[in-house]
Amino acid sequence: MKDEVFRRADEKQQIRLWEFMQLFFPEETNKKQFECAFTFMKTLLEAKSVESTGLRDIVESDYVNLTTIVLPKLEKFGLIRVTGERGKGKTYKIELDKIFSDRIRYMGLEWFRIYAKYGDVYGGQS
Repeated sequence: MKDEVFRRADEKQQIRLWEFMQLFFPEETNKKQFECAFTFMKTLLEAKSVESTGLRDIVESDYVNLTTIVLPKLEKFGLIRVTGERGKGKTYKIELDKIFSDRIRYMGLEWFRIYAKYGDVYGGQS
């Protein structure tokens, strides 16, 4: 029974992650980037941290896509934190980060303030 509950929770988590990755890497725009990001983030959520030496094992042929497009974008948005020195032959560590949640909370408050001030002018409720 306990295994069944964990399996259902994992399936729900993967669905949420799938939807979340759609925000940053829309599947209809670039399916390869989306699949790479989803696979990487799924692994990172399970492992909590990943060494740069294990990246090829996670995404296989999408390694270049991961290192040049996906990781920089995830880091820029604050979903991951990269520590250590990057570069050829260097080892770095990738971990989950919560900066995104702080940023999105701030953006939500700012949008609320903007709407409160200008919403009526631009078609908001009167």
